[in-house]
Amino acid sequence: MMIGTTRLERRDPLLYVVAEWEEAEDSVSPVGPRRFAVEVAAGQPGGIGADVLRRAERHLDDMIGEFNELPAVGGRGVMVRRYVEDRLAGLPATGDDYHHHHHRGLLEIHADLVARGHEEPVNALATAMRVPEEVAQSCLQMARRRLNLDA
Repeated sequence: MMIGTTRLERRDPLLYVVAEWEEAEDSVSPVGPRRFAVEVAAGQPGGIGADVLRRAERHLDDMIGEFNELPAVGGRGVMVRRYVEDRLAGLPATGDDYHHHHHRGLLEIHADLVARGHEEPVNALATAMRVPEEVAQSCLQMARRRLNLDA
């Protein structure tokens, strides 16, 4: 007996990702893929790391929605999360000025969400950082303290 397979692919300048679903044997919704492959584009230094996996996860979320024929859950919320994730991914991961630039970046992202009228900017930051809201709030407080000390 053959099992039907559905294959979805996404490509961006950094990544090529493939997800494969077998015929769903249960009624769990949404159904995620049985296989998920991530390939870094040729010439990209560093290989697969946390930043690459975050990008791949966004593609995976899109493909799961497409496979299950659901619009992105809370479309605006998804757009905000991706925007914040991209801004976070742009912050320096290491270096001499890591703490200064990282803290300033967190505060700038928060200020941008406030300026755009987002009703729960700390929650949006926490969701994108994949931490509880209290942790995001603590990060912002620490950033304010550190930058005031640095000034």
